[in-house]
Amino acid sequence: MENNRHSSNREAVEQLFSQKLELLRSERDMIALQLGAAYEEIAMRDAALADSAAYMQALKRRNAELQMQLRTVLEERHMDKERAAAQQSSDASDPSIFGLAHIRGQIEEAVREAALLDESARKEKLKGLRLRWHPDKNPVLQEFATEVTKIINESVDKIIK
Repeated sequence: MENNRHSSNREAVEQLFSQKLELLRSERDMIALQLGAAYEEIAMRDAALADSAAYMQALKRRNAELQMQLRTVLEERHMDKERAAAQQSSDASDPSIFGLAHIRGQIEEAVREAALLDESARKEKLKGLRLRWHPDKNPVLQEFATEVTKIINESVDKIIK
């Protein structure tokens, strides 16, 4: 009987160990699955980081290109301003300031300004301009005044009408 009892205790202990072993195996399998999922998540995050790093590099390159373009545009503007200033200073000292080409530009500018005014102010400004350059009012420069009057009339026709 003692043998039987000993045998049944042994079987009970073995069964307990067997159940515990099975429980530990299922726990191990569960942890292995969780570990595998964690590794997959890490791999996906690494890939996302690599993509982000590549995108950042592309953005840095594009930023550098845009900065170079901006620098070029700013340099061109600066050069244009210098050329314009040089041109203005050469125009001021140029004897052609009294030439018809320069006067035509000045008259066209005055007519453009007059075109922006209301009708009565515009008529008054144009009348004053015509009187200033009327050949009868400039007997010494009658030929020159005649040409300027023609320019005034052409500018009015071209810009206002």
